[in-house]
Amino acid sequence: MTECFIFAMASGQVGDELKFYFHSQLANQAGYALAEVVFKQSLGSLTGTLKITRPELADDMAKKIEHSLKPFTL
Repeated sequence: MTECFIFAMASGQVGDELKFYFHSQLANQAGYALAEVVFKQSLGSLTGTLKITRPELADDMAKKIEHSLKPFTL
């Protein structure tokens, strides 16, 4: 994910869920993005929440995160 300038802040397990938190500073220091990605082991499901200071860039950021996580999904 670092090739997309997305960096891990924290990770951990809570019960059946693996949680990961990522952050990124947008180009030209024009804002920030924070993402929470949750893998529910019993269901094999992956969900995410994205918070971003520039809503017009949310789709692009979500696609970058999804692309970066692709190698870890089945």
